[in-house]
Amino acid sequence: MNAAMDDDHHDHHDRAAITQSGHDASLHALRLAEYALSTPAPRRERTWRHRLATAVDALADAIEQQIADNDDSIGLLAEIALTQPEHVETIDRLRDEQRALRIAIASLREQLDEHAELPIDTTSIRDQFACVALNFHQHRNCEAEIINSTLGIGIDVTKRHASRK
Repeated sequence: MNAAMDDDHHDHHDRAAITQSGHDASLHALRLAEYALSTPAPRRERTWRHRLATAVDALADAIEQQIADNDDSIGLLAEIALTQPEHVETIDRLRDEQRALRIAIASLREQLDEHAELPIDTTSIRDQFACVALNFHQHRNCEAEIINSTLGIGIDVTKRHASRK
């Protein structure tokens, strides 16, 4: 029986490492996008648009990977939903939030497209991204909280990417 408990503990930490890695990748991509947003756009709109689009693409990829990991039958959120049914509503809300982030990021990316029919409104893009960033941080905090409170595994939501110390 001790071996089974050790296996469960090891599995939790393996899955926590996957979750932490996804959080780190998406946070790094978010910070790259924030950096790209902070650069001035006047007379450099094309460069600004390209840098921001690249960063938004990286963020979209990171969110997609997190959604795939969370939808995976062996993910931490799936385990919580299966073993602690009282949290299913919260898990479903977290999944809906991830999908809403995906949609908001896709909308931003579409506006940054070089062939967009409307001229780019940098103020609007910045405002929309601020909403995405706020929702992103709130989502990460709620996800980490439920993982910690139900499984006793801490997910670091403030971890800095190694290259940004």
